[in-house]
Amino acid sequence: MEKRDYLVKIKKSQKHLAKQIRKLKHRRKVGNRGDMSLYEIERKAFQLRYEYRHQHIAYCIILGTVRKDIEKPSISNLPNERYIKALIKKYEKAVCSSSD
Repeated sequence: MEKRDYLVKIKKSQKHLAKQIRKLKHRRKVGNRGDMSLYEIERKAFQLRYEYRHQHIAYCIILGTVRKDIEKPSISNLPNERYIKALIKKYEKAVCSSSD
């Protein structure tokens, strides 16, 4: 798999996560909850937002965007740098191993 193809795959994953987050936000209303409690909805939405944020940062870094242009987090909401590095390593490994 070429780098471009893998970047497209990451972007599709981000779009899928964004769609899931929007659906969960819609389910917050009492009439739309179905069999999920508000706690379960919020927990799942938080997990998806966390994953999306870090995927987005890793994706932008791979594309060469300067970190300060990606986001400006508050001191109380810093991203998990170890997780971002792990995602970048995973993405680069997938691209390198497929090109061999």
